[in-house]
Amino acid sequence: MRNRSGFTITELLVVVVVISILAAITLTTYAGLQKRAATSAVRADLQSAYKVLQGDYIGTGSYPATLAEANGGKGLSFGPDIAALYTATSSTFCLSLRNTRQNAVASTTDQNVVTESSCSS
Repeated sequence: MRNRSGFTITELLVVVVVISILAAITLTTYAGLQKRAATSAVRADLQSAYKVLQGDYIGTGSYPATLAEANGGKGLSFGPDIAALYTATSSTFCLSLRNTRQNAVASTTDQNVVTESSCSS
């Protein structure tokens, strides 16, 4: 009688299914981690921008009309994947930042209220 060694097709299919399930779980977890990291980075950028805008308000008595005028005319800049939307009056402002790769959005106001949505017009 001939001794046959190796795996059956059923055993190989079970291994492929288990590896596929593990890969799917890993990919979805990784995507969630990336989104949370992007949201955290946007929120940190907002806190930094808030401090600069508050400094401008204290120094001049009003918020800058544009982000280019902020920081004593030096302007505010963000990373290459960050899109900013800024609206201001002399006594209020709203700044929204969006990470264009991960679509993470957050905004802050002159009251230092940070939300995970864009400024309402």
